Amino acid sequence: MEYICTRQQMQDIDRISMEDIGIPASVLMERAALAVVEEVKARFAVGAKCLVLVGPGNNGGDGLALSRILSEQGYSVQILLVGDHRRSQECDRQLNILKQIWMLTGAALSQILMPEEAAVYKEKQYDVVIDSIFGIGLCKPLVSPEVDVIRMVNQMNVFRIAVDIPTGLDADTGKVFGTAFKADLTVTFGYSKLGIYMGEGPVYTGELVVADIGFLKAAERQVRPSLYTMGKEMLNNLPERVANSNKGTYGRVAVIAGSENIAGAAYFAAAAAYRSGVGLVKVYTHGNHREMLFTKLPEALYETYDGRDACEVIADAAEFADVLVVGPGLSQSEYAGRLVYEALQQSKCPVILDADGLNIVAAHKDWLKERNTQVVVTPHFKEMERLTDVEVGQIAYETLDVATRFAQEYGVICVLKGAHAIVTGEGARAYINRTGNHGMSTGGTGDVLTGVIAAMVAGRIKASCQEEHVLCESGQWEAGKPEWLYDAVCLGVFLHGMAGDKAAELRGERALVASDLLDALCQY
Repeated sequence: MEYICTRQQMQDIDRISMEDIGIPASVLMERAALAVVEEVKARFAVGAKCLVLVGPGNNGGDGLALSRILSEQGYSVQILLVGDHRRSQECDRQLNILKQIWMLTGAALSQILMPEEAAVYKEKQYDVVIDSIFGIGLCKPLVSPEVDVIRMVNQMNVFRIAVDIPTGLDADTGKVFGTAFKADLTVTFGYSKLGIYMGEGPVYTGELVVADIGFLKAAERQVRPSLYTMGKEMLNNLPERVANSNKGTYGRVAVIAGSENIAGAAYFAAAAAYRSGVGLVKVYTHGNHREMLFTKLPEALYETYDGRDACEVIADAAEFADVLVVGPGLSQSEYAGRLVYEALQQSKCPVILDADGLNIVAAHKDWLKERNTQVVVTPHFKEMERLTDVEVGQIAYETLDVATRFAQEYGVICVLKGAHAIVTGEGARAYINRTGNHGMSTGGTGDVLTGVIAAMVAGRIKASCQEEHVLCESGQWEAGKPEWLYDAVCLGVFLHGMAGDKAAELRGERALVASDLLDALCQY
């Protein structure tokens, strides 16, 4: 498990580590510099030409420290000072260390440039440019000379590395302050930052390395970061397979999906549930698609809902299943509305609302408050706009806040889909997913996600990290909320992204389609 921090949380951890615990700022700065140096060494041979952009604060101090270390290790380093280094005691201290080295050796190991010398560095053939102008503290638009320098280096044919966070990127929202350093690699310290995953963060961050520079667990426990993410250790939570099992052992999923002219959504959700290990799937859909679904997925059971009372259909599904999927391709007809309403009223097992299920509920949000079961919602930004009346453009930069408010107001688990999906729930530490890629921005992949989540919920996964992500004061989920449900949803989101990454390896991101994810799910 890795925690993700907001700007304030990271600043608090920094302050507690230095002021309360007593770790010198210079120690943290030296370790931060060494972390960046290691990434440079892993990619460029000794002698490579480096330009380090140094700002006026502690981030600039990191840049001066790494400039010194790179020079000592045989790299050709030039420093471009952007701003008054005397504004930061640590930055000024690092520059004085460099000057002392020059005096002792009689030779300048680093050449210092100023912004007005643009003609000098613009024409240089650098191998790498390292950005240490501003760190996470920046919360206002950039001005000259920072803007001019960043625009210049963004146009240069070099490898670009950001120190902690790209200059110009808001550490909380991922919003760009006019312009931002466009990194190929970002080396962030201690914990990754929320803004790296929000808004335009994924565009400007590039590859992400989270470097341990010595922040103590005591500071972490005092601050309690409100977000977390996980890697392949998530796979330890997969439902166990046992030797004396049967199809009922691994859960039953009912998929209520599809309409007169839409068939694929029901197929993708049902097939994804099977590929994710569920024991039995029953599809309730329009009779037009019965033959196609029989051919594509003969393993599933089928019922047609047209001509039947919605209450009867849901009663049958609720009796059969451990989890109901409602909405993919369902349309927004009056009959579809009755199916959604009855699912929320009748089901005692969890209900996953997706696609048209969400669009229907957007016009009847009171149904969510009057329901009789646990609900998981899986909106993309446009669906979230309909649910909350918050515009898509605002959601992009306030993703966590919007998802959290909705989850708390309606008592649901919310999976807000985007470049990095966020999972939020009442009393839970928010989960940010790091698997997946932009090749998954294609029709049907959301239906696959719904099926994968359903399989994890039906399989009753092991709840392995509740003590880590539960934030409510009692340390327990409220009565009636199964403690495994949140973990199951997070695992489903993780697996879906992991399948997308595997599919992209085989097909390429440009050519990826939803069917490729079904094949990739077989790998886990």
